[in-house]
Amino acid sequence: MSSVNIDNKIVMYIGNNESFELEVTDEDDIAVPITDAEIIFSVKEDFTDEEYIFQRKNSFAGGGDDEIKITDGGNGLAEIYLVPDNTKDLLAGTYVYDVWVKLTSGIEKTVVQNRLFLEDSVKKPV
Repeated sequence: MSSVNIDNKIVMYIGNNESFELEVTDEDDIAVPITDAEIIFSVKEDFTDEEYIFQRKNSFAGGGDDEIKITDGGNGLAEIYLVPDNTKDLLAGTYVYDVWVKLTSGIEKTVVQNRLFLEDSVKKPV
């Protein structure tokens, strides 16, 4: 089981299926409509790295609803899905992630960034 705490830190086990709700709001905590927006969830070892370990994208960004699905675009809600292949070859430790959104108005913004903590499990993914 995974968790996302109030600071948006993600803790999960290597090789698990996980999903996380994304809520896009403005500075006043009002929902930002994301209908037809491009959304990309990116993971790196460090924020300064050029290369991504993996990315998940919604259909408008070239991915699919099995990666990121806008669940209630008018209220700024989407679901991010991770699958075992995303993390099964990684070592336990701390990584970084961010979520980037491009609205239909052309506005591009990183809406969240923080740490992703991968924990080892007794049963190793194959």
